Amino acid sequence: MLKKIDLHIHSTFSDGTNSVDELFQIALQKEIDTISITDHDSISSYQEAIICSEKYGVSYLPGIELSTDFEGKEIHILGYGIDPDDQPLHHHLDQFIQSRTLRNHEMIALLNSHGFQIAYSELEAMFPNSILTRAHIARYLVQTKQLSSIQKAFRYIQDDGPCYVSRERFPAQDAIKLLHDAKGIAVVAHPTLYHLNQKGYEHLFSTLKEADLDGLEGIYSTYSVSEINLMKQYSEKYQLVRSGGTDYHGDNKPYIHMGNGRGQLFIPSSILDALNKQILFRKETSELL
Repeated sequence: MLKKIDLHIHSTFSDGTNSVDELFQIALQKEIDTISITDHDSISSYQEAIICSEKYGVSYLPGIELSTDFEGKEIHILGYGIDPDDQPLHHHLDQFIQSRTLRNHEMIALLNSHGFQIAYSELEAMFPNSILTRAHIARYLVQTKQLSSIQKAFRYIQDDGPCYVSRERFPAQDAIKLLHDAKGIAVVAHPTLYHLNQKGYEHLFSTLKEADLDGLEGIYSTYSVSEINLMKQYSEKYQLVRSGGTDYHGDNKPYIHMGNGRGQLFIPSSILDALNKQILFRKETSELL
C-alpha cells in the first residue's frame, strides 16, 4: 500500500482547533505515515509533537509557516526540517508575536467601536497558549453569541473589511535566509492562492530562486488537476522541490480533511523523499559555513 503524508497542518498553537495530540490521533486513524505541523509563526508544537510521534507511531517533520511580504503582497513561506533551538529564529518569532498582539488590539478596538464587546483578556483565556489570529477573534464572536458564524465575523476583519488592520511582514527573501540559517528549507505555500498570472508566477519563482528558495507547494487541497500540473512545471523549470499538504485547520476549515483535503487529495511519500534530500543538503551546507 502506498504511504501517504500531510505536510501542512495547523494546531491550537496557531489557528487550528485540534491539539497536537489530537492531530497525531487523527493521522493514525487515517493511516497517514508522516505529518508536519506548520503553525503560523510558531514552533511551539515541537516538543509535544516529538512525544506524540513516538506514542502513536506517526513520523513527524518539524515545520512552520511564516507570513512574509513579497513586493507588497502577503506570501506564506513553509519551513521544513528547521532546528527548533535556533536562537535567531526564536528572536524573530518573538518579534512577530509582538507585532501580531499590537495588531489584534487595534482590530479589537475597531470591532468594539462597531458595537461588539471583546475583552483581550477573555480572548486569551478562551484560546490559551495560541498565537492569536483573526480566526480566534472570529471564533470568539461566534462562541460569545455576538455573531452566528465565522463567515459573518470575517466580513468585518477580512482584508477589505471595516475592522481590518494590516501588520508588519517579514520580507520573503529574509525569511528564506532565516530558515536556511536554522538548517531548514524554504517552500512557497499554496502559490495559486495569490491569484497571479503567468508573468506573476514567473517573477515570484525566479526572484525567490535567486534568494535560494528550495521549493513550492505542489499538491494542495484546492488545486485542480491543471494547477497541480502547472506547479509541477514551475518546480521543474526553476529546479524547486515540491511539498504537499492539506492546510488542515480542524473546525476552522471544516471542508478540509487531514490527509485527503476535500476528499480526493493524495500526497505520496515520494514528495517527502525529495524534501528530505533538500533538507540534508541545507544542513550540510550550513555546517560548511
